Amino acid sequence: MLDSLVRKVMNKVVDTTYHFAQPAIELTRGEMIKLIKNTKFTSMRVWSTKLNGARMRRMEQTRDKLPNSSPGVVKRRRTLARQNMWVVWSETNSDWRTIRLRTVDKVKIGQQFYIVK
Repeated sequence: MLDSLVRKVMNKVVDTTYHFAQPAIELTRGEMIKLIKNTKFTSMRVWSTKLNGARMRRMEQTRDKLPNSSPGVVKRRRTLARQNMWVVWSETNSDWRTIRLRTVDKVKIGQQFYIVK
């Protein structure tokens, strides 16, 4: 017979193992970009690379079409499109940030990981 303390510890080990046992879904670069652009008002953790080559991990949200369609961004739209960038709300920095979509390695939405093939 297991006492309650041992049972609690074993349940946590089983829960933790099960929680991290979900396999990541592999996506192509195009599918990853569509996933990021179409996931609205949901927090997602994004692993990417900055312009200076440093690794980045942030909690971010895409918010409908703003500011990607706002006047300040529309003037720079060709530049953003050329660099394949997307404007997101960064919960980590509490500010609007741009991410380079071609440098995104993986995304976590809820408990599900998505990685680029």
